[in-house]
Amino acid sequence: MPCALCQQDRELRESHIIPKFVFRWMRATNATGYLRRSGSPNLRQQDGVKQDLLCEDCEQKFSKAEGSFERTIFTPYLKNAQSAFAYDEKLFQFAASVLWRVLHRDLPRLPADERFGPHRDKLAEAEQEWRALLLHGQKPRRYHRLHIFLTDVGTKDGTQPVVNFNRYMARASDFTIAAGRRGCFVYAKFARFILFGEISGIDAPDANGTIIDPRGGVLHVPQAITDGSIGEFMADRAKTSYEMVATRLSPRQRQVIETALRSNPERVRLSDEGRVLEADRQALVTPVLPRKVGRNELCPCGSGTKFKRCHGR
Repeated sequence: MPCALCQQDRELRESHIIPKFVFRWMRATNATGYLRRSGSPNLRQQDGVKQDLLCEDCEQKFSKAEGSFERTIFTPYLKNAQSAFAYDEKLFQFAASVLWRVLHRDLPRLPADERFGPHRDKLAEAEQEWRALLLHGQKPRRYHRLHIFLTDVGTKDGTQPVVNFNRYMARASDFTIAAGRRGCFVYAKFARFILFGEISGIDAPDANGTIIDPRGGVLHVPQAITDGSIGEFMADRAKTSYEMVATRLSPRQRQVIETALRSNPERVRLSDEGRVLEADRQALVTPVLPRKVGRNELCPCGSGTKFKRCHGR
């Protein structure tokens, strides 16, 4: 089969969509010792989503930028709470490599509906531009606005828009192509890092501190996301993730998780996941209501309770 990057007929490797080092950190900082995906919460996982995508040579093209990101940003932020990061062109290459993998994987799977119709040609152009960057070092001409946003645990006022929002923002792995009335972007999220590449219609000014300069620069946190559609999108992904686990997790596996958490409270307390679980437990859920919600509809906070009996009281 042809390699997705160089398009040569070569033996393919199982390539991670989200880099492997992310899941090493997830396992090391987990409270129960194993991982679960929201789509299949009854199965214990040791790794992220993989696909036969790249040949060995092209796989190695990504490793240098991935190693640089892990050493200079990923580990210093998560382990040392560093708040300023000098970076070079490898950060732009890293972001492009992750977003290109998402785009290449999901573009053929997009539904033929009105959400994606206006953006399909642009998404195909972006895939070609990002592939040319990764293969030949050719800088994108149109789709060069790539962003990185670093999240944290908890909020200043102790509120969050949906149930288990901290769990999603601080530890979940997620990726997709997002489109709506206003615009379109390619999205990838892992641990406390969010990458998104603008395709069209996104209000993300440079002043927010999220834009990645292809030549290098300094990344400072905290940052800002001022486009309300992106904020609503992330809250909706968090809500969907919570609902999938809540509805699909079997009673037996729920008991397994509860037993693991109770059996070693000190490990839970000291782990990163334990800190996140505690933040969710203490947070006050205050949903953002983009439209009027009917009294008998499920509450937007993700509680699974009717609005009139939850935040509609």
